[in-house]
Amino acid sequence: MLDSAYPAIGESAWYGSLIRTGNRSLELACRRSPKCSGNAGRRLRLLVDYLRRTGRGVEGLLEAFGGATYGTPGSYVRIDRAGTELRRGNPRRWRSLTRSVAPDSGNPLYYVRAGELVVGCNDYPMIWNKQASEPERRRQLERAIRRHPDNFGPFRPREIAHSPSFGYLECLTWPPLTGVYEPPISPGDEPTTAPVLVVSGEMDNLTTPQEGRWVARLFPNATRFVARNAGHTDALINTGGRAAQEIRGFIREH
Repeated sequence: MLDSAYPAIGESAWYGSLIRTGNRSLELACRRSPKCSGNAGRRLRLLVDYLRRTGRGVEGLLEAFGGATYGTPGSYVRIDRAGTELRRGNPRRWRSLTRSVAPDSGNPLYYVRAGELVVGCNDYPMIWNKQASEPERRRQLERAIRRHPDNFGPFRPREIAHSPSFGYLECLTWPPLTGVYEPPISPGDEPTTAPVLVVSGEMDNLTTPQEGRWVARLFPNATRFVARNAGHTDALINTGGRAAQEIRGFIREH
């Protein structure tokens, strides 16, 4: 059973489905919420333009998007509301929102930033060669930014590459891989033929439904389930929700 899974092989170093899912989820959440109306996608574009024009930058918005995968769909509605009020001259909600999703916040019993970097900098695809020196990595990063098509919705490749949410900058100085490194999938490993359930949250922009689809394709006996309105690892948080019910049913059946 794989909950909120992403592919250990074949993933793009730009993780394009993350931003696309966040953009789509913001619009979906607004359409489905009685507390939201109008065109949330247009408001998102206006907010991004406002943040650039006023020199605030979009880093706080990207961090808020990263944190929005928890507490869906209301988390996206709160981003929309805070951004709208910010543009109208009231920054109170925006300040509260961006403070609450700051890196390294939260209980260390549940999340340790250093542990995430150990995994991410070693295992995740990067937009440079991991065996390159730091100066060469920086040159490769810059070339990748300049050459990448601008297809992240209202966000630009440079904004994505420089955002702490994606970990590129944190991993620039990470040591090159050595002979003791063990990849997520070793050469010669074969996918299990046992039944596999791949669960995704519809609004999860951390491990997206599209990534879940790619994972399911790796296994010959896989079933996918996408939980409506759900975010990342919804079954752990919402133990009575549809994702958790699907998992329990899968375990009983198999």
